[in-house]
Amino acid sequence: MLEFVAQNEPACVPELRRHVRDFLHTLRVDPSISYDILLATDEAASNAVAHGRAPHGNGLVRLRCSADRGSVVVAISDEGSGFDPSAVEMHRLPNWTAQGGRGLFLVRELMDEVHIDASSEGTVIEMKRHVELPTTRGVPIPEA
Repeated sequence: MLEFVAQNEPACVPELRRHVRDFLHTLRVDPSISYDILLATDEAASNAVAHGRAPHGNGLVRLRCSADRGSVVVAISDEGSGFDPSAVEMHRLPNWTAQGGRGLFLVRELMDEVHIDASSEGTVIEMKRHVELPTTRGVPIPEA
């Protein structure tokens, strides 16, 4: 498992991406799947920075990555005021002239499962992607 905490500012997005990239590299996840997971991470982290600042200042962004035999889970959380996930159409591409609104659509398209827990104390976006992790001499790689 990987956990990382950063100040909620734009500079944290590439840092979060680097941690996820290194985590996936350690697991030897297929590069094309890693690309999808990293793009979803970028979108979720960018949303946390754009919309998830604490009322009293920037606050923190938290990253958690874990893996089991068949999936990788990446969770991004912030300390913002939250939002109503049911008000966001994640299953249809927004109008091409709209400013923003594509991030959660992309996350949903790139990942197998997406769970959003939003409250007045912050938002957690948990993204799961099913992967085939390499084996060593027929024995699955242990949970990271």
